[in-house]
Amino acid sequence: MPRATVSWSAWASGLAFFLAGLFPLFNADAYGHLAQGRQIVALGRVPQVDLFSFWQPTPQPWKNYEWAYDGVTWLVYDHLGANALILLKCLALGALGYLLVRLSDRLARGVELAAPLTLTALLLALPVARFRFTTRPQIVGLLLPAVLLVGIAALYEKRVSSRRKAWILAGLGLLHVAWVNAHGSHLFGVAITLIFVAFSLRTSALRWMIGLLFLQVAATGCTPFGFSIATDAISHVLRPEYRELVVEWAAWSPKDPLR
Repeated sequence: MPRATVSWSAWASGLAFFLAGLFPLFNADAYGHLAQGRQIVALGRVPQVDLFSFWQPTPQPWKNYEWAYDGVTWLVYDHLGANALILLKCLALGALGYLLVRLSDRLARGVELAAPLTLTALLLALPVARFRFTTRPQIVGLLLPAVLLVGIAALYEKRVSSRRKAWILAGLGLLHVAWVNAHGSHLFGVAITLIFVAFSLRTSALRWMIGLLFLQVAATGCTPFGFSIATDAISHVLRPEYRELVVEWAAWSPKDPLR
């Protein structure tokens, strides 16, 4: 396929995703994360208890597995305002849209129409997916899996030199450190790697995939709470109180497409 077709398809997808995120900062959970970030900045550390415990008479021990997102977004909000935060979200979404088309073209190995067909599918899905594009840590969980898959594709590529693969591997390791401290979906990243470890058993990519898995496991411990940050991420999702409070976890409703 002509490179120009792939390029404009990727940029068009990026623009569509960027525009899909252009709506006000209105979500209650988004402001909850900002409050957590404000507390982290004010204390100068990550607290070991949840001072916003709504269902308990006293603050409960809690490992904020999204503390890095909370702190960074509060600083942006505090110094530059809500619009800057929305712009950052839209840029992340734009990068996601761009990477998805590029990744599909790479996986299809340049098969004709792979990029425009991916663009078409994404455009059809955007109206339904848009209500998930609130300014919350889940944006990290949308973008970083795409970055991880692009990196894994490079590790599988025989034409990529070992030196470059080593740099890519190091970058993916650092990426996972950020991911672990920003959103609980880092567990999904490990699951993706495990799948590709299995796929690579009889290929030259096996050593790179095992190396990536090792770095991801090590990165999981690079937090203020050590490895226990992963267990809290799981227990948080399983609590019914949170499932009822965080509207993005509920089913889509035509009455409120942005939720």
